Amino acid sequence: MPTKRIDRKCQQLENFFHVFKKHIHKKNSNQIIVDFCSGGGHLGLFLAYMFPDCTVKLVENKEESLNFAIKRINQLNLKNCIVYKVKTN
Repeated sequence: MPTKRIDRKCQQLENFFHVFKKHIHKKNSNQIIVDFCSGGGHLGLFLAYMFPDCTVKLVENKEESLNFAIKRINQLNLKNCIVYKVKTN
């Protein structure tokens, strides 16, 4: 990924984190976050890491992207992620 894109992606993830942390309540550890069109899981896996008491569901239709996300889930040893492959017509 080009450096310029990495910088933008990091800023995007940081902004999403600040929005989510206002809505994730520590008292309720059974909260579910759904990342639709998750691609390789940049946002969903970041949120799964930052909020380990939440369940994060990644929803994607591209198998290659999901395989990349699954590889990253395993590398990070994340236990709070569920991956869904959606069929498209």
